[in-house]
Amino acid sequence: MLLPNNYTAVASSGSSWSVTFTVQNEDGTPVDITNKTFEFVVRNRLTTVGTVLFSVSSTATNQYGGIVVNVETASVQVVLTPTATTSVPEGGGPYTLWMDPNLSDATALVTGMFYTNLVAEP
Repeated sequence: MLLPNNYTAVASSGSSWSVTFTVQNEDGTPVDITNKTFEFVVRNRLTTVGTVLFSVSSTATNQYGGIVVNVETASVQVVLTPTATTSVPEGGGPYTLWMDPNLSDATALVTGMFYTNLVAEP
């Protein structure tokens, strides 16, 4: 399996959002993610250095959300709050889901663009 995988994410601005990724080996079997940590980072595409708009991790939740890890199913669920989706500018921002982000062998599992749509008032 070539990494990172690409996935385009779309949420309504100001809404909660979640997605679940399953981490698999090339043969389709689940990866042992016991003792692994995960981080989902969204950056601003409009700045030259790609300023971090927000990040959430599996080690602690914050105002932007968190990550729920299920080692039995090798799944990683990214859960974002309305604060997170509101912080994404028009045109979106690039994101990466990292496994073991603070280690020398950090792995970018999924990358793509995170877009938000404005919700029309009734």
